[in-house]
Amino acid sequence: MTSRTNEYVPNYLVLPGDHIGEFLEAYGMSQKELAERAGVTPQYVNAVIKGGARITPEFARSLGMIFDYPAEMWLSFQSAYDISFLERKEEEELIYTA
Repeated sequence: MTSRTNEYVPNYLVLPGDHIGEFLEAYGMSQKELAERAGVTPQYVNAVIKGGARITPEFARSLGMIFDYPAEMWLSFQSAYDISFLERKEEEELIYTA
């Protein structure tokens, strides 16, 4: 078993869409423009940013081409969020069933 001494474990989750929002701001791009360039609806982009939809492999590939960062990076943001979300859910279930 690994010790978690001095390990920083934030008590919040970072939505994958937060990263997209940061890139939009840095590139001076609107959600609508991103949607047009990625071939998705503006509603989908907005849902991803707000956490109501997931980054799909297809969208990750588009993000990679638009922002010149690999699709794997975008998918890793989604995977990290998904795993953290599950872990937090499991912890809460343990707390409330104890």
